[in-house]
This record gives sequence, structure tokens and C-alpha cells, in this order.
Amino acid sequence: MGWFSRARKLEDRTMEILGRHIDRDFTVYPLGEGAALAGEVRALGERFGVAFPDSIVAHLSGRFPGTILLASEQVWPRPQPLDVAPFWQFLYGVHSFTPLTTSEDWMRLDLVARDFQAASGHRAVPVLKRIGDANLMCVDSNGNLLDYDHEQGGLTPTGLDFWDLFEREVRELVERRHRLVRERAG
Repeated sequence: MGWFSRARKLEDRTMEILGRHIDRDFTVYPLGEGAALAGEVRALGERFGVAFPDSIVAHLSGRFPGTILLASEQVWPRPQPLDVAPFWQFLYGVHSFTPLTTSEDWMRLDLVARDFQAASGHRAVPVLKRIGDANLMCVDSNGNLLDYDHEQGGLTPTGLDFWDLFEREVRELVERRHRLVRERAG
């Protein structure tokens, strides 16, 4: 069963999910140029002792090898030093990490995984992040998706697969944008 399950076609649902939720107030950026092969993504997981589920492999070896979704600065101005506001107002985007080594260091899955494991002591790899939030969403050795709480240093199962987690984060970002617009119109 192992070789057969890995041989099936992986379905990248990134654009389907984004298309359901975002509008012209958001911009999607691919992380890096080029493509990642599914085998390379799986090997990267093995290197760090985690098992990337097929959904993550599909996302990272799909149309974009990782994605950044940002709210428009016209709708959601970026926080400035010393700004005071509710925490959620600093969360203006979400991004996955990329297996491409040609990307910026902060986007690279290998470097983020190495640093996360060294700092936290957990055998897990970050795969998704809210911009402005120190917490991360990770994968463990069993392919489970977990929320990492940077203050407590703990991992909590999400009970979601990657596509549900990605959709939740995109939907919550859109909801935060709506809330910000309502509060500013006030």
C-alpha cells in the first residue's frame, strides 16, 4: 500500500481555496520561482523527522511552492513601531513556507525547520504562519497538524488536515479584514 498511496496524483487545492474567499483587497504571492517535486518535499520532511501529509506535499509541489496572502495596504495599513491596537489587527496576512532553497531565508522550510527544532526541542516542522503572530502551525512525525504556542512552548493537535487548516486561516484573515473595515467606518 505504501508505494501505491504515494504514487497517486496529488491534488493542489491552494487556488480553489483562495478563489472561494479572497477578493481584490488581497494579493497572493508565490514563494520563490521554480517548482518543487513531491519526492523532494517528502525527503525534506524525512530529513527533519516528520511525515508531510499528501495535502502539504501537494501544496508545496503544486502551482506555487508555498504562498503568501496579504491584505492590501490601502485596506489594512501596516502596523508602525509603537502602534497600539488589539492583537488581531497586526495579523494582516498568512503564509506557508517553501522547500525552494533559492527563496529568502525566512521563507525556507529547511532553515525554519532547523531553527524551530533547535529552539523548541520539538520534532515538528512549521508549515503555516499568520504574519504578525509568533505562533506557528506545524507537522509532526506522524503527519499530524499541530498549533505551536510560543509562550507555553507546547504543541496542540488541530484535528484538521492541511486543506481545512489553510482554508480556516484564509477565512479568518478575510473575517479580520471585514472587522477592521467595519471598526474604522465606525
